[in-house]
Amino acid sequence: MNKWCGKYFIVITLALSFAATLMVYVKAEAQWEAEWQKTLEAGKKEGKVVVYTTAPGQMRKALQSGFKEKFQIEVEVSSFRGGEMGAKLLTERKAGLYLVDVFVGGSTTPITQLKPTGALDPLDKLLVLPEVTDTKSWYQEKLWWIDEARTLLMFLGFPVPNLAVNTSMVKLEEIKSYKDLLDPRWKGKIVMNDPTVPGTAAKGFSVIGWHLLNLDYWRELAKQEPVISRNQRLQMEWVARGKYPILFFPQSAVATEFIRAGAPIASYTPAEGTYVTGASGNVAIMNRAPHPNATKIFINWMLSREGQIAFSQAFGRQSLRVDVGTEGLDPVALRRPDGKYFTGTENEEFLSKQTEQMVIAREIFAPLLK
Repeated sequence: MNKWCGKYFIVITLALSFAATLMVYVKAEAQWEAEWQKTLEAGKKEGKVVVYTTAPGQMRKALQSGFKEKFQIEVEVSSFRGGEMGAKLLTERKAGLYLVDVFVGGSTTPITQLKPTGALDPLDKLLVLPEVTDTKSWYQEKLWWIDEARTLLMFLGFPVPNLAVNTSMVKLEEIKSYKDLLDPRWKGKIVMNDPTVPGTAAKGFSVIGWHLLNLDYWRELAKQEPVISRNQRLQMEWVARGKYPILFFPQSAVATEFIRAGAPIASYTPAEGTYVTGASGNVAIMNRAPHPNATKIFINWMLSREGQIAFSQAFGRQSLRVDVGTEGLDPVALRRPDGKYFTGTENEEFLSKQTEQMVIAREIFAPLLK
């Protein structure tokens, strides 16, 4: 009798425990659904969300069309270079103009320019959808926060091909190492994305100068008299037309656009390796956002599988969501288990050194800067 009573007791205890767990789960689900519905109603009344981005022009459609069709909320998108956008935002805010809800772009500007002025709010509290907050949906089963305060989140993550060449003028085996660019034959034949301003080139300059090689490498490269430009589309046009056969630090999305259009361009990484970045695939919310509910909806949609498919395909780079496919993306820019990647660029400590390191870049390339 006691034996059976003990078994029944265990069964009943387990059943009650399961029921309690289920009730907690159902209650939690009901809470986020209720919060989400309330946000949807308020967001539609606000009518729009304003986004500043450093992503190229083709990102505009990815940020607008799918979201508007699904939620009937307008998305106003303005594109800038990182440093220019930071300056514009800070100027507006000093004038008492709080016009922008969301930042989508690189990590340097928000960490080094916006966050120190208190322009960013914590983002984690806005994440509501379970498919967004479930870490199993993300690479390495974590959300990729750039800073401890969780004001900036990286959602793209891919190795950066640091070189692009005109394949009718340069064979890939001719430049296997970064050091191959020091060959006298390439003097005056390299165009270089400007490493003295925030962005892809500044990060690449730091990684190669302090982690993969050293600053002496950059001093030697300066003797090759590279043409330094900030116009990322013009750089690629020059390479596509054969004006210059080699581009150092191509902008990822621009390279993808030209390659897809059939230009004789290949982007790749030399033997020493490269770094993993989100490029323009980071998101933050502005302090005193004028459309807080529409902002919350936009953030959750963009980080959902649906939003990440749209953004990844438009940008041509790999999402950190593991349930987003890579069909049609450049294989060179896909994460590989055997790849040589420096992974320390997307954190606050690395980014805090960027200003000082860009000063060093200016000193090295001073004679070539216009």
